[in-house]
Amino acid sequence: MRLTPRCDLLPKFKEPPMPRTMLALLVATSLSTVLLLPNPLGAAPSGEDGRIVVDAAKVGPPISKYIYGQFTEHLGRCIYGGIWAEMLEDRKFFDAVGGKDSPWHPLTDPQTVSMVSDRPFVGQHTPQIVLVGDGLARGIVQGQLALRKGRRYTGRIWLCGTPQASPVQVSLVWGEGPHDRQTVKIDGLAEEYRQTALEFLAGGDSDAGRLEIASAGRGNFRVGTVSLMPADNIQGMRRDTLALLKELDSPVYRWPGGNFVSGYQWTDGIGPRPPAATEEPSLERDRAQRLRFGRVPRFLPSA
Repeated sequence: MRLTPRCDLLPKFKEPPMPRTMLALLVATSLSTVLLLPNPLGAAPSGEDGRIVVDAAKVGPPISKYIYGQFTEHLGRCIYGGIWAEMLEDRKFFDAVGGKDSPWHPLTDPQTVSMVSDRPFVGQHTPQIVLVGDGLARGIVQGQLALRKGRRYTGRIWLCGTPQASPVQVSLVWGEGPHDRQTVKIDGLAEEYRQTALEFLAGGDSDAGRLEIASAGRGNFRVGTVSLMPADNIQGMRRDTLALLKELDSPVYRWPGGNFVSGYQWTDGIGPRPPAATEEPSLERDRAQRLRFGRVPRFLPSA
């Protein structure tokens, strides 16, 4: 089966008209390139009457199939919610928890969650949860996660806090019953941020699953960053989406592509990314896109 792209599913936008000076420059450059070729298209030397003779029987070198390809850029769910396997939005808390632009919300009492600028893990602020020790779990949650029964999910979380806030419980939830969740308990909180690996096995199907980060202890704790992906991801990309891309049979997919290139700094995509690297938004199609996808851990030697 060959997939046909649905253009009607993509965000609608209006391209600004190309300035006349730019259009004229492009035309002039193209014409000068053709005229400078020693023998364009296998043509015979032009006569005095200005005619160009093309020898259609002349065979040239084969054209590489990699001349044609497709862009991969931030249109709809091409990257986030598409190729990239990351399931969480705003995982480094660029937006304040509970704000209109944030996918994160306080789990119970909103007044117990604040954004602190003192020693933030990354950027300008980090969420801090204050605990009162009354037995009620407090923390933050992100919902609207698509989970499938029997599927494994992996991730990591960076936490710090007072020792009395331990243990922090990170739960993947697929239902409203008391057993419709799996929880990873994290002990030994300290003043410095520490990373903990996460691993879950979904016990049910849900299109409204959620990830909860909470504690019923005392003191406070901070969430630096958190990540969640299907365990079968291929170098951070979704296995099922890559299978569909192969089915499209494009010779090459280029990243970054399209208008996104104009604001992309290629040096941001090279080398290991520090866990506390800032994820500033980039305006693309009037939508803020955080530069999280497409990082190459190292330069590969040429063959």
